[in-house]
Amino acid sequence: MEARKITVVSTQTQRKSVITTGAETLAELKSALDEAGINYDGMTFYEGTSRTELKDNASVLPKDVPYKGTTTNELVFMLTNTNKKIKSGDMSRAEAYAAIKANNLQDAVKSKFGKNFTQCSTEDLIGMLAKSVGTKPAAKAKEAPKAAKPAAKKETKAETKAEKPVEVVDKVARKAISELVDALYSNDSLDSEDADNIRNILGNAGYKEDEDSKDASSYSDDDIDNMFDFLHK
Repeated sequence: MEARKITVVSTQTQRKSVITTGAETLAELKSALDEAGINYDGMTFYEGTSRTELKDNASVLPKDVPYKGTTTNELVFMLTNTNKKIKSGDMSRAEAYAAIKANNLQDAVKSKFGKNFTQCSTEDLIGMLAKSVGTKPAAKAKEAPKAAKPAAKKETKAETKAEKPVEVVDKVARKAISELVDALYSNDSLDSEDADNIRNILGNAGYKEDEDSKDASSYSDDDIDNMFDFLHK
C-alpha cells in the first residue's frame, strides 16, 4: 500500500506522534513503531476513524474509511494499557471511562485536572469516582458553614485583591521536568502511575506533539477525543 500518515497517541506518555508508513497489518505497524521508538509493549491498539480494536498481528489496518463526509487513509491509533492494576481494585481503563460517563463526571474531571477525562490516568479517574460516591453521605455536613457567610461579607474589594495569590509559572523549568519524567519513564526508572501524577501536577493539557515526528497530525486533540468516545459508551 502507498505510504500514509498515521497518528499515534499514547495514554502512558500523553504524546501524539505521526509516522509515515505503508504498513497494511498490525504486525507491520508495530515494526514501524519500533523504528520510530514508540513503545507499545503490553498495550491495546484502538483505531479512531473506524472505531475498532486490533487484537491480532495479522489484523488488516482499515483503509478508505468514511470520515466527516469523505474517505481517509490517515488513521489514528490510541495505545492504552487497559488492564493496568490500580490501588482500589481491578477496574480497567475502559471500565473507568464507562463509570465516569455513567456518573456524569466528565465536567468534574475536566474542572479538577484541566483536561478531558480520556487524557487522565486511570488512578485519577478511580479517585474521582471514589470521591464522588463518598461525598453523598456528607452532603448535610457541608451545608452547616453557610451560617457564617455574613462575616465573609465584611471583606472589602481592596482586601480581596491584596490577598489574591499570584501564580508564577516557569515554563522552562516545567518543560525540563516534563522531559526528565519522559526520560525516567523510558528507562523504567519511573512507573506509569508516578509519571502520570507528575504530568498532572505540571498541568499538561492535551497530547504533547512528538518533536521527533517529521509531519504534523491532521487531527486536533478534540478530533481524537471524539474518535475514541466509543471506549466509554
